Formats: sequence, structure tokens, C-alpha cells
Amino acid sequence: MPAALRRIVVLLVSATLLLGACTDDGGDSENEPELNTVAADKFMEEVCTSLSDWLSEFLAGYQQVTGLDPDASVQQVKRTLEDFLDNAVASTEELIGAIEEAGLPDVSGGEDFASRLSASLEQATVALGDARAQMAELPDDPTRFRKAARELGDTVRAQLAAAGEAIGQLGPDLSTVAQNTPSCQSLGGAVGGSSP
Repeated sequence: MPAALRRIVVLLVSATLLLGACTDDGGDSENEPELNTVAADKFMEEVCTSLSDWLSEFLAGYQQVTGLDPDASVQQVKRTLEDFLDNAVASTEELIGAIEEAGLPDVSGGEDFASRLSASLEQATVALGDARAQMAELPDDPTRFRKAARELGDTVRAQLAAAGEAIGQLGPDLSTVAQNTPSCQSLGGAVGGSSP
């Protein structure tokens, strides 16, 4: 795969991982008023385990993209990227479901955090789905494809970064819990690293 295209994929993945790194929620209370309030440590364990599963799946797809033959045709690259984006959308939707099933963390600001997280993950799903739809429309000429793919990658990165920022931080209570939760620790500080 050409180096320029590889950089675009890295940007897309980096932005998505940034979003994922902020991910720790219970669900959207407006859409699911029946969600149970759960202990913060149980909530964080569920969320971080789900996030770890999502990351593993996402990185496996990323490795398929980066493992493309450098001489792969534009069509081969497109198909691989389309598959990657299809899987990213599906696994992000599964992540949203798992996080909603985790409930609402029983801490100050827990319901607000859960709502922000759910909305941000939905935004990420839309951005990835839009990228998938646009990928099919990219030109077949290698030079034009690289330019258009770079622009698409920049747009997606900006959308996902905005979604990640919208989540905000865990807050002091959830941040402390995350730092003491084994499944969150295994994410290498991606969750609960700081608080407002």
C-alpha cells in the first residue's frame, strides 16, 4: 500500500482510538429511562472490558489494512478499506450496546457522563459509516485516489476528534475508579488517566 495511503489509514485509526480512549459509559438515560444504577467499579469493569474487546477487533482490521501489498491496486485497497470501515461501524455499534447494558454509574455526574458517551459513540458510528459510503465514490486513478482518500481521512479524523472531545473527561469519581479497575489498567492508561 502506498505510504501516503498508509498515513491516511493511520490518521483514521488514531482518531478512532482517541475516541475509544475516552469511552466509559452506562447509557443514554433519555432513550433508556429504565437503565439500572450500578456501582461505579462494576460499571467501569464492564465498560473497559467492552472497550478492550472493541480495540482488539479494531486493531485486527487495521492490521489487515496495513498488511496490504505495497503494489496493491486501488480496487484492492478500496475493498480492504470498505471491509475495515464496515467492521468498524458494526463493532462500534456493538460497543454502544454493551456500554448501554452496563447501566449508569452510581457517582456524581455518572448519568451525564453516560449520556455524553452514548451520543459521542453514535457520532463516531455516523462518521465511520459516512466514510464507508464515500469510499465507494473515490476515483480509481491512483494519484486522484490518494488525494481524495487523504481528504476523506482528514474529514473523518476531525469528526472523530470532535466526538472524542464531546465526551469530556471521566470526572474525579470515575477517574479514581478506573485507575483501580484491572480491565481499565490493561488499557494502558487510556481510560481514567485524568479528571477535570
